[in-house]
Amino acid sequence: MNSTGLQHPYETRRQRLRAQFERKKITALLVTSLPNIYYLTGFRGSAGAVLVGGSGCILWVDPRYTLQATEQTRGIEVIETRGGILKEAAGWIRKKRLGPVGYDDAVLTCREFTGLERAGGPGRRWVAAGGKVDRGGF
Repeated sequence: MNSTGLQHPYETRRQRLRAQFERKKITALLVTSLPNIYYLTGFRGSAGAVLVGGSGCILWVDPRYTLQATEQTRGIEVIETRGGILKEAAGWIRKKRLGPVGYDDAVLTCREFTGLERAGGPGRRWVAAGGKVDRGGF
């Protein structure tokens, strides 16, 4: 909520996205498309990944963007990573033992997805949920 008591547009967008999770049979969505990351968070950097979960939102960035991400986003946990953004995100997902996680298959390369699968650990269910996230189009 902002100072006028209204919800910030980015939070409203994340809520609309979360409302689609049950239909897609996912518990969270890993967003890697930079325009979609901006649409959901306000972050304008050139590298990052955001996980929109049922109760929160996490943005992984490399050290170049930590300050920028903190300043441009609200209500989002920003995690600085030096070990590769997707690898770190997948490791976090594995550690938290999330259920099926959606990913944008229209954006990830085969190599990136293979790395995501490897870092996510055995038995991790990834659900292709590609497309633009605006207007519930994923």
